[in-house]
Amino acid sequence: PGPYYPALDVLYPGTRITLIGQHPVYYFYWLARTEDGLECWVPRRWTDAPPDAAERLPRVPEVPPPPPGAFVVVRYRPVFMVPFCPEFFGPALQFTVKNLGPEPIRSMEMWIEVLETGAVYHTVREEGVPTCLKTRTQIPSRARADIVARTKVDLTEKPILITIKACTQPYFRGACVQYTMRWTVPKPPVYPMVRP
Repeated sequence: PGPYYPALDVLYPGTRITLIGQHPVYYFYWLARTEDGLECWVPRRWTDAPPDAAERLPRVPEVPPPPPGAFVVVRYRPVFMVPFCPEFFGPALQFTVKNLGPEPIRSMEMWIEVLETGAVYHTVREEGVPTCLKTRTQIPSRARADIVARTKVDLTEKPILITIKACTQPYFRGACVQYTMRWTVPKPPVYPMVRP
């Protein structure tokens, strides 16, 4: 139940599946059985399950461990200047990534595509991960790290497509996982000025 597991099959629109369970934590996915008898996890948003399906289906806590290189983005936000990071003066996007796999992540690459204009911003670290800490050579297993992608322009309120690729060895060797998501960059909060 996650985008980092290998795909088992392709289900086309209109394919009939039988829902047989749900996970108590990964609630964005159903456990389903195809007409051929294959059991797999299917994103809830791609099904037209009845509204009360979550109440009727049993919970399935057994999930295979995430593969090496697996990660998830747990938070993302725009930044206009990353402190103490001359490389990232100017607009950028910052992501908090959690390594779910059993091995450290040792190389990482990000593409940000602005859907309105087609502009693409590419950040790559063939050895290490793109943070401001020059010594950050990896994200250990089960650890989180803030990674940064410079965009050169302010992307506030623009829809973007973000693709992040992470690998367990430098130079994109070892096990690699790629994660893509669509996001509209929100306006940063405005706090009122307090007079002394």
